Formats: sequence, C-alpha cells, structure tokens
Amino acid sequence: MSNLKTKLNKKRGFTLVETLIAIAILLISIAGPLVIISQALKSSYYSRDEITAYYLAQEAIEYIRNLRDVNGLQAIKSASYANTWLTGIDIGGLAVNPYNTAAASLYKMDLVRVAGKYQLNHCTGTGNTCPKMKYDPNGVYTMGDTAALSTSNFTREIILSEAPPSTFGTTSVDREIVAYVKVYWNSGAINNSVDIREHITNWELEKAPN
Repeated sequence: MSNLKTKLNKKRGFTLVETLIAIAILLISIAGPLVIISQALKSSYYSRDEITAYYLAQEAIEYIRNLRDVNGLQAIKSASYANTWLTGIDIGGLAVNPYNTAAASLYKMDLVRVAGKYQLNHCTGTGNTCPKMKYDPNGVYTMGDTAALSTSNFTREIILSEAPPSTFGTTSVDREIVAYVKVYWNSGAINNSVDIREHITNWELEKAPN
C-alpha cells in the first residue's frame, strides 16, 4: 500500500512540473506576438504623426507661395510693378541667419486665422515660442481663439530668411527669400520634428516690362 502511495505522489509531482512548463511555454508564445504588436502600433502612430507634421509644414509653404502668386497677379492686372510680391509678409521679420538659434527665435511665426482669414503672425510666447496648433471638431488643423478648438500635439514654426545675394545687381530680398518650416511633436518622452526648406522666388520681376 505504501509503495502505491509513493508511485501516486511521484506522478502528481511530475504532472505539476509539466503544468508549470506548459504555462511557461504558453506565456512565452503569447508575449512574443504581443511585443511585435506593440512595436507595430508604435510605428503606426509615429508614421501617422510624421505624415500629419509633413502636411502641416507643407501647408505653410503653400500659403506663402499662394500669397506670392496673388501679389504677382494683382501687379500684372493693375500694370503696377512696384515689387509688391511680399505684401502680407512681414519683411521686417526676415532673419539674416536662421541657423543662429538665438537670433532666429525673434522671427518665429505661424499661421493664425483672424476674422476667417489666415495671416502670418509672430509668436509671442516665452522665448518667442509658438503655441501648439489646434484642430476643430472635424479634425481640421487651424489656429485661432475659438473656444470650439482643441489643442493638438503639434507645434509649427515658420522662419523667413534672406536668400544669398543675387548676381543681378539687386538686393536678395527683391528676387528670393527662403522659408524654413519646422513642425515638432512629442511621442512620450521622445521629441520628433519635420523640417522643410523652400526657396520662394519673385516671378513678378520677370513679368515687369523692361
């Protein structure tokens, strides 16, 4: 009888070890895919934010281009070529060296909607920082003081710079400026950013009569 009990105890002990091993294998088999899924979600969220940031940066470039084109078309229509291509752009806010961060902070701007229209406004936050962008209930990113807007995770900075001196004998700002746009956001403790640089030329001068 005692031998039978000993055999039964041995079998029970062995079954317990098998169960523990099975549980360990199951946990490992589940943890692996969970880690992969977690990494995939992080990559997906980052890609989503990066694409959004790129389009927000490109939007600022397109706004400046459009302003340049509107000014040029008005000059052609009125046959008045007074080099007004930068009308609506704060020429006094052009940064001579946007890579000099101490100086560039004085020239940071963003698009702000005032009375239903967008315009370039200098950022007036601490250290001339720009506020975080906002979005409306439809998910459209905008800027303004409307109570219905929600604060996003994105901040946009626009800096306009004088282009290198022209070889045509005119001042550089008469023919070309450089627009620098930076959109940055946080993913937890990680800071991310998208930077775009675009040369904006004055085609109005090409249409002016000699």
